[in-house]
Amino acid sequence: MQDKEQSNLEGGTGFFSISMMHDNLGNMLETNFQMMQHHHYSLSDIESMLPWEKQIYVAMISEYVKKHNEEVKELEAKMPRK
Repeated sequence: MQDKEQSNLEGGTGFFSISMMHDNLGNMLETNFQMMQHHHYSLSDIESMLPWEKQIYVAMISEYVKKHNEEVKELEAKMPRK
C-alpha cells in the first residue's frame, strides 16, 4: 500500500514537469515580459503562480487579445475609407 501511495506522489510531480516541457527559457521570459508590460502583472505575482495557474491566465489573456483584435477589425471595416 505504501509503495502505491509513493508512486502516485511521484506521478503527480512528473505531471508538472511534463506539462512544462514544451516551454523554454526564452518563451518564459517573453511571456513574463508581455504579462508585465501589457497586462500589468507584477513579476512576483507571475513567479508565485503554479504552472497550471499561469497556463490558465495566459490562455485567458490570449482569448481576450484575440476577441479585442476581432472587434478592432470589425470597427475598421465599418469605417468609411478615404
